[in-house]
Amino acid sequence: MIKQGWPFCFTALFASIAYYTDSVMLSFMKGNEAVGLYNAAFRTVATLAVIPAVYFTSIFPVMAMMHISSTSLLRFMVRKSFQYMLIIAVPIGVGITLLAGRIISVMFGAKYSDSTHMLEILVWSMVFIFLAFTFSQLLNSVNKQMTFAKVVAVCALLNVLLNALLVPRYSGTGSSIATVVTQFAALTISGISCARIGYGIPLTSLVALVARIAVASAGMCVVLLYFDNLILWALIPLAALLYFAVLFLVRGIGTQEDVELLRAVFPRKPRQIS
Repeated sequence: MIKQGWPFCFTALFASIAYYTDSVMLSFMKGNEAVGLYNAAFRTVATLAVIPAVYFTSIFPVMAMMHISSTSLLRFMVRKSFQYMLIIAVPIGVGITLLAGRIISVMFGAKYSDSTHMLEILVWSMVFIFLAFTFSQLLNSVNKQMTFAKVVAVCALLNVLLNALLVPRYSGTGSSIATVVTQFAALTISGISCARIGYGIPLTSLVALVARIAVASAGMCVVLLYFDNLILWALIPLAALLYFAVLFLVRGIGTQEDVELLRAVFPRKPRQIS
């Protein structure tokens, strides 16, 4: 039990280092004002991590079971989960990039306007986090916890190095860039690790989906720019509705594969004969 559990402790330690590195180094190098501006942007996007966390928490037991009973079905689930994260993350990245100034103004006020550019950058770290969740949960479900722990350790050290290089010159913007690069590295390394054990993401289906997402995102951008006089709480749902409507029309969601995944995760219980 201890042997299987200690990699999770190792992961948690380095994840904490990565999480607090930006604020600590900003505080020492640039002072509390820079930390406040950075944290306004960082906390805005950090709350979004609950979306992949809830999804993968719900399917993790199924993934662990499939590792034993059906590796082909697990590969299918990994591929579809990665696609779902891409479908959700890309419009979040695009939308927040376009609305960053208004979001900061509404949430924190005009005095935090300097956080806008940081938010425009940091939101893309969350896009990479959404995608990387697929690989981290896969590694944990197939008893490769130590592999994932090593990925987290490498990326935590990379984050420290990048902050040391970028913060002195670019302040919070440098920390934002460091965070994005670190999360992209985590996505890349964990993705390669999964591919090496037979759970890579096929590029052919991925390219087709990216094209459909691009079309839907373009429609969403039109709404965000054309109706920019609407209040955010009306504009965001309207843009999201159009995005998913277009994505459905171009067969990006609602396919037979989506139905098959639902059946795999929520199999029908046999009827009891009374």
